[in-house]
Amino acid sequence: MKNICLLLFSQLIFSQLQVSSFYPTFGASGNYFGKKVEINNNEIVVSSGFNNSFNQLGKVYVFDFTDNNLIQTDVLIESDVSGPDKFGSSISKENDKIAIGAPNQGANNSNFGAVYLYKKINGNYQFHQKITSVNNTANDNFGRYVKLFNNRLYISSKNNVYVFDLDNNVWTLSQTLSVANETALGTKIEVSNNQLLISSGHYNGYNSAKIYGFNMVNNLWNYQSTFNYNPNQIFNFKLYNSQLYIVDDTSGLVSIYDFSDNNWVLNSSFQIPLNDQIYDEIVVNNENIFLGSNTYILQMSRKFALLHYKKVNSIWTSQAPIYSNETNAQIDDYFGSSLALEGSNLIIGSPGEFSPGPTQTGRAYYADTTLSLENNFLNSFYFYPNPTKDILYIENDFIDKIEYVSILQIDGKKIATFKSNFEAIDLTNLTKGVYFLIISLHNNAVITKKIIKK
Repeated sequence: MKNICLLLFSQLIFSQLQVSSFYPTFGASGNYFGKKVEINNNEIVVSSGFNNSFNQLGKVYVFDFTDNNLIQTDVLIESDVSGPDKFGSSISKENDKIAIGAPNQGANNSNFGAVYLYKKINGNYQFHQKITSVNNTANDNFGRYVKLFNNRLYISSKNNVYVFDLDNNVWTLSQTLSVANETALGTKIEVSNNQLLISSGHYNGYNSAKIYGFNMVNNLWNYQSTFNYNPNQIFNFKLYNSQLYIVDDTSGLVSIYDFSDNNWVLNSSFQIPLNDQIYDEIVVNNENIFLGSNTYILQMSRKFALLHYKKVNSIWTSQAPIYSNETNAQIDDYFGSSLALEGSNLIIGSPGEFSPGPTQTGRAYYADTTLSLENNFLNSFYFYPNPTKDILYIENDFIDKIEYVSILQIDGKKIATFKSNFEAIDLTNLTKGVYFLIISLHNNAVITKKIIKK
């Protein structure tokens, strides 16, 4: 009876998504594949080739994902793009159009910025148009964020957001958005049919704590409200089904707001683990919230965990954290530093991970959020006793399918690996606390179990 109770707890609270990795099969540029990811209409777009330390040439890759069959179809790059341009640091896709930002483009590190537009013609994406900095001023960083929505293109620069309409097959500027006394508008753009939300903040972070709202009047966006979340907090946000989701790593809160009487009103919130990782990536669908991290405070290497919350009986409930399939637990894989979610298809960037393909580092992953490992493996695993003082026993019909078992601290640091005797894991030498048991199977599937050492 005790084992059955443990099993039910695992299924309800700690279900595990199964993720599968991919990387370019041709045209790779070298490093950091998975820096940015997008998915739209059964096509996945992934950028690579740049980071803050190296002037590597950025490229953008397109994969067809019809019927969950992944095929690379295009590599996007232009002859006037160079390494320092950060081509691909922002990407957006809608139907047959792709927008790619190169916010540091400009001679002599002038950082004017540019955006490249592509259109799908006869099954492949072809260059369509280049838009350069509207202000034409140094350090404008035009293209630091791009967004395609309803055949409109939104481009942010250092302090403005520009709206372009497609007129006779040419993207033409239709509106310039700015806010009085705001000097860092355009960190992120979220848009729906009748709402436009634009955050302000530094180029490399979300820490201004202001979100400006605009509503549509006569086909033009008009300033409507300012949402002052909390000054000096690090946060990111997502607009989904007319609700505003904010993840605040400083307080460890995910807050959900409804829009009422020209104000965002708190609906609910829940706590996320407070550790040295800064969770500032968020994607949402009807039943899932995924939170990713792209940095940490303490300078020690570790695997990055993707946090997963699932709506159970109208309550957002913590699930098992998701890790990459990379076997080196000490690597800074940055798994989850970029995320995209469309329907049930989740795309995860892991740009720091070693890749055995033509890239030196970087992978991306995909997962179906409607499927989790409890349907295949977890419902046949028994872990007992948990909590335990010494030995944790594992019972399962697939013991022979286990390749190795690892023990990770809460921060993702691996402290032990077992390559045999999986039926009885000796935890005697662990100090009291909470750990994650990672079971790696021969088919590259990974099962995560939360364990407590007494």
